[in-house]
Amino acid sequence: MKNNEKPFSNISDVGHAEARSQLYQYFAAAFSDPGDDFLNSVFNGEYLESLHQLGDQLPYPSPFETTTLVPQGAQKQDIKVFYASCFEAGNQGASLRESAYSTLTEKVLMEEVFRFYQYFGLDFSKGGLRELPDILPVELEFLHYLTYLEAKSLEAQLPEEPVEKNNIAALRLAQRDFLTEHLGVWIQPFMLKLESVPDSRFYTDLSALLYHFIQGEKRFLSGAADGIIATT
Repeated sequence: MKNNEKPFSNISDVGHAEARSQLYQYFAAAFSDPGDDFLNSVFNGEYLESLHQLGDQLPYPSPFETTTLVPQGAQKQDIKVFYASCFEAGNQGASLRESAYSTLTEKVLMEEVFRFYQYFGLDFSKGGLRELPDILPVELEFLHYLTYLEAKSLEAQLPEEPVEKNNIAALRLAQRDFLTEHLGVWIQPFMLKLESVPDSRFYTDLSALLYHFIQGEKRFLSGAADGIIATT
């Protein structure tokens, strides 16, 4: 075992899992229709400050270096208008859907994504999901859910009860696979597409923050298959 790796069974990282879970939720909110509460937190600096604080609680070096998110002279209404025109209009400048960047047919992609959701008890086959299953906020909420379950399993784990340990391993494998097969594949093409859209500075910077977080997550989870979690 390398010196910079920790055995899975010795990690006491409830706080790490909680920070990861909160970050997925923060990014899901950031790429949802921007409401007043979110925009207020962005413009008063609270949103970015929260990212930095949570980044310092991760089990690997913080991926966040950005010191400001609000483009000079930008107004809250500008961000609302951009979101509607770029992500919600029929002639989308940069789609929030994985299907726009995937080589899979939409049918196959939907089946794969639904398979992940259903395996962990999220059955949307009869409705109940307000957004399309491959849209960015939904995929981020799914990872928020998996890491939330991981934090709860870590919190409940006792040395004499290997069931929780196995559950934690399964949750981390699912996170790794979902990033490797889905979100981690298309987040960079999404970010690069955004860069080509006029007036996209705010969401380009957000997508860069998310991209670096996802890269850190992929690195962290890369040893999940053999029970070793890399920390640097």
